[in-house]
Amino acid sequence: MTEILYTLAAEILMKLGSLAAQELGSLWGLKDDLSKLRDTVSAMEAVFLDVEEKQGDSREVKNWVRKLRSVFFEADDLLDDFYTEITRSNLLIQKNPSKKIYIFFSKSNPVLYSLEIHQRLKVIRRKLEAIEKDKHMLHLVEKQVVDFELPNRETHSFVNVDEVIGREDEKRVIVDRLLDVRENVCVIPIVGIGGLGKTILAQLVYNEDRVKKHFDLRIWVFVSHIFNVKLIVEKMIESITGMKPQSLHFDRLQGQLRKEIDGKKYLLVLDDMWNENRETWLKLQDLLIGGARGSKVLVTTRSGLVAAAMGTAPPCNLKGLPEDMSWSLFSKLAFKPGEEINSSLVAIGKEILRKCAGVPLVIRILGSFLYYKETEAEWLYVKNHQLTDMAESADIEILPILKLSYDDLPIHLKHCFSYCSIFQKNQTISKKTLIQLWIAQGFIRSNDEENECQEDVGERYFMGLLKRSFFQDVKEKLGDIISCKMHDLIHDLAKMVAENETLMLTSSGNKPTVNICHLSVGPVHDSAWELPHSLLKEKNLRTFFMPITSRDYLESGRFIRSEKQSKSVVDAVISNFRSLRVLDLHGLGINEVPGSVSMLKHLRYIDLSENNFVTLPKSMSKLLNLQTLKLSYCFELCELPENIHKMVNIRHLELDGCLNLSKMPCGIGQLTALRTLSQFVIGQETSMSSKVNAVLTDLNGLVKLRGKLTLRNLGCIECLCPKIDDAVLKNKEYLQSLRLEWTDEAVSDEYDELLLEGLQPHENLKVLFIERYGGQSFPNWMMVGLHSSLPKLTKLTLKNLKICKSLPPFGCLPSLQSLKLENLTLLEYIEHTSYDGSQFGMYFPSLKELKLCNLPCLKGWWKKEVMAGSESSSFPDHLLLSSVPSLFKLTIQDCLMLEFMPINPRLKELNLISVSNKLLRQLMMLLETTLSANCSSFLAVSKLKSLYILDVRELFLLPEGLQNLSLLEHLQINCCPNLLSLPIEGMRALNMLRFLHVHDCGLTSLFQAIKHLYALETIVISSCKEMNLSTDNDQEYLQFEGLKSLHTVYIQEIPKLVHLPVWLQYLPSLRALHIEKCYSLLDLPDWISDLKSLHALFIYKCPKLTSIPAGMVHLTSLEELRILMCPNLWTCCQNEQGEDWPKIAHIPKVIVK
Repeated sequence: MTEILYTLAAEILMKLGSLAAQELGSLWGLKDDLSKLRDTVSAMEAVFLDVEEKQGDSREVKNWVRKLRSVFFEADDLLDDFYTEITRSNLLIQKNPSKKIYIFFSKSNPVLYSLEIHQRLKVIRRKLEAIEKDKHMLHLVEKQVVDFELPNRETHSFVNVDEVIGREDEKRVIVDRLLDVRENVCVIPIVGIGGLGKTILAQLVYNEDRVKKHFDLRIWVFVSHIFNVKLIVEKMIESITGMKPQSLHFDRLQGQLRKEIDGKKYLLVLDDMWNENRETWLKLQDLLIGGARGSKVLVTTRSGLVAAAMGTAPPCNLKGLPEDMSWSLFSKLAFKPGEEINSSLVAIGKEILRKCAGVPLVIRILGSFLYYKETEAEWLYVKNHQLTDMAESADIEILPILKLSYDDLPIHLKHCFSYCSIFQKNQTISKKTLIQLWIAQGFIRSNDEENECQEDVGERYFMGLLKRSFFQDVKEKLGDIISCKMHDLIHDLAKMVAENETLMLTSSGNKPTVNICHLSVGPVHDSAWELPHSLLKEKNLRTFFMPITSRDYLESGRFIRSEKQSKSVVDAVISNFRSLRVLDLHGLGINEVPGSVSMLKHLRYIDLSENNFVTLPKSMSKLLNLQTLKLSYCFELCELPENIHKMVNIRHLELDGCLNLSKMPCGIGQLTALRTLSQFVIGQETSMSSKVNAVLTDLNGLVKLRGKLTLRNLGCIECLCPKIDDAVLKNKEYLQSLRLEWTDEAVSDEYDELLLEGLQPHENLKVLFIERYGGQSFPNWMMVGLHSSLPKLTKLTLKNLKICKSLPPFGCLPSLQSLKLENLTLLEYIEHTSYDGSQFGMYFPSLKELKLCNLPCLKGWWKKEVMAGSESSSFPDHLLLSSVPSLFKLTIQDCLMLEFMPINPRLKELNLISVSNKLLRQLMMLLETTLSANCSSFLAVSKLKSLYILDVRELFLLPEGLQNLSLLEHLQINCCPNLLSLPIEGMRALNMLRFLHVHDCGLTSLFQAIKHLYALETIVISSCKEMNLSTDNDQEYLQFEGLKSLHTVYIQEIPKLVHLPVWLQYLPSLRALHIEKCYSLLDLPDWISDLKSLHALFIYKCPKLTSIPAGMVHLTSLEELRILMCPNLWTCCQNEQGEDWPKIAHIPKVIVK
């Protein structure tokens, strides 16, 4: 608990020591009082280290800390009032400098106000004096705090959780169980104490290649303590579809889940299960029986009782790692790579390791902890003193070991870590948000002498915790960590060390703690829920979090919290928690932000994103201490407060997704502390005579902007804005991503060119997106020396450039990895710059993804006159383009005049959509080139894994050279009506092909081309009007051994299909058969009884089918039959009444409509 005292004391002393505070004290006659307060706080601060050492064993010391914390809160709020008044006064002085003295006494009754402040200071000093007397009675002595940074050992790299050591045997056993198809919906529990790596083992199994191929669906659900069947169903649907379910009614949800899993072999992972009630589990299990035979449920749990309640298979009881693997993991973390290891440290380390019981999390924490202990004495102290009382059995208490690393943290990291207890378990934590919260609470102190901003200090704090393994599962973007998670045990540790400071309030009615500082409201599913009255007395509350859940969404994407409930919560917070520094109300469905929010004058951080309000109250600008304002995805928001320029301390203004925002208020350029401004909208009513809205030059002074910035409505400002100069963007060295959006109504191409000339970004930019630019050409900074102007650019997109005829030399950008050109309707050539032979090797050196979409005039890559007269003029485009060395994904769509495409040996995905005959011939040539020809052209496509050809009318055949694509896994040919056949020998060699889709092609038959595809798993045959699947020679099937892996077949809109193809009879793995819109199909064959593995049969719009074959009764594995819009079958398959009902009565799920 002493960590908060350090923070509060530092905050108080910082404010007391500032020149502004002293000036205000002099003006109000309070200088002596403030000076005495500073001396008292300094004296208190000197004993904090002794307090930290004694409070664990002394209730009296703990009570002393609570009293001091309460008074420090009062003092901090009082000094914050001073700062707020200083800021307000300075704003008035800037407006009217001649009345400086008058403004400082601008309260309605300055004498009474001064007396009030004096009285509050007097009360605080009296309380502190009493506490100081108790200090002596408790024998607290002064000790110097040694706060240190991480030793400079830059060669150490953080060990990612994916770098798993051991568990191969357990993984093999579980995978073998999962691949066993004899049981349906078999439950396999993984049981073990926290930190053993149950979740990691489940992830290893889940991502195993054999498991991926075996199951049709893989579903991952994190459950934790609350076993809510409806919530789990929602999470399952989201895991399957990638979208939150639209319906909130349980009956619809369970119906959607059944539809998604019916007939499919699925793997469901229920991670971190705590539910021991078998009846509750059976309610969920009833919803899972529709899956195909061989479906499995993998459960991770700490409890053997949970395993007994759920498991239908023996549990995998996870033990600690063996000694050799434990040492391998420990030494990897505890010792510096590449350096000779001290034999004495090895001996001590092995003794310490015995205390870890083979638990990977404990080993990782202790290893990271000892990494920063470089002497033998330090290691011995850990072994002999800090670990001496811990048991060596398998029942080892883990939290005391984990707390060793916490105890060893510098003071500034302790409070940052304990604050993380406000997050829910398994929650993804945004690094940027976390740092903003730390700053808002005053946990971060920047060094003014080094001119280091708080965000950069926060970055160091974050990395300090990450390197000590307090965070895991990090995700990166553009080379920067954007989010992380905490292991459950680490989260438990955070809650333990936070003691009574933090409360996670849930709907289960946990008893509120008294005197808390931070309140986080967990998932609440009761629409009538409101804040407990006992909490409304917490006057020192610093944090209020109320996150939303998946239940809070409507089909429209709006939010379902009732307006009454939202208003009740907001009003209660504003009325009772006046000392808040952090307020998170995102996603509450707030329709109107009350003007009373301005009463939260201490507020540093407010998240109002994902709400429904149209405007913000004008009084919002009175929040002079606000640093972070989050408004992202407030789709109705039209404008920001016009006095926003008064919010001089704001550092982060987040406006992502606010597409209805029509303008930026005048004066936003005065917010020079801004680090984040996600979008800047130029208002269309801007005028020189009456400057109501902001203009582009207001960005000039915002030099600290970082992250991403979108400039919208760029076409609205001709003659309405001062001349654009380099200061708009070029001075913003921390900006990483820039999006420039013009309006649809272009003023003139010359003006757009002039405007873009003034929008040159800093050379550190990594992402550039330009949309609806109206110029014919590009400015000089893009045409000359682009490689030095944007050397770090990795992603570039140009979209909807209607009159652009030429492009800058993008091929010279050294770091460019993704280039997308979409809807450049007049563009004729990619390059207009001359190249000599030495430059070809440098063309797009880092490009990995290229997309060319709707470029109807694009003729080629280089204009012919560029090459004329040069030594390289005889080189055709396709050979020059072979020098794009890193390309692995290429998409060309609606580029009918383009003759050549780039090729290289790494290309893995090729998408050709509505392309020219010449481009098609290039592909044919590449496919026909054999390896024996010793030509690099062959190598250019030899590693393709996915080939998609759509709407190519000139495609008459695919060459036998298709056999050279030995790694191809996905082949899709759509809307090629002149393609009459597939090459038999070419298809035979596609040993890796798993998915084949043929749609709207002129093919007349298919079997001969596919019969040897042993790896094929799914085939879709649709809308092929000339295909007759019924006329193959039956004798061939007697020796037929191919298609052993084919488990799913779709036959859709095949008008000549009269009988099902006989080769279906010989598919041993067929599990799902879909027959749709086959209007000529006369019958289902008797041999259908041979499909012993069939789990699902779907028949839709086949009106000539009149009966069910007798062999259907032998399909004992069939679990679902759907017959839709087949009138004759509807009659004969009626439940217990239809003539054919006895043939299908054994099927668990029959739907006939």
